[in-house]
Amino acid sequence: MLEIYTDGCCIGNPGKGGYAAVLNGKEIGGGCVGETTNNRMEIMGIVAALDYLFLERPNGCTIYSDSKYAIGVISGSYKAKSNLDLVSLAKQKLDNVKTIGTIVNFEWVRGHSGVYGNEMADRFSERWALKAKKVTGVSNPWNQNLEAQYSFLQDTNPKRW
Repeated sequence: MLEIYTDGCCIGNPGKGGYAAVLNGKEIGGGCVGETTNNRMEIMGIVAALDYLFLERPNGCTIYSDSKYAIGVISGSYKAKSNLDLVSLAKQKLDNVKTIGTIVNFEWVRGHSGVYGNEMADRFSERWALKAKKVTGVSNPWNQNLEAQYSFLQDTNPKRW
């Protein structure tokens, strides 16, 4: 069973954001957004992991996140009251991954507690957020089609989240 660690962050909240998914200490997905919130980036880290799972089709995976919010709204244990567009996208991707037979578990891990995978995801997401300070819009080298797919992440009125 695979173990993927995810994280998202913002420089300011709302602010410039980054997200990442990490497997065996290596980044398998990530990107940056010009104006967003921390919770949206946490969800995007999980979306990046789900995109990877859909392409690789493993038997099972545990996705670790230091965001109880992101895990809760995607798994259904929390009722989402905001970020409904992104929560819907993540749930759709989770359903797609389950449809191909991959078992997905979510586990919360305490952030900044020395867990290697979480620390790596944190570093990669911070690197993406710093890159967002230099660019406008969405940047995602893993799949150029995702740039158009996630264009709604860029918003001129982030306070509505």
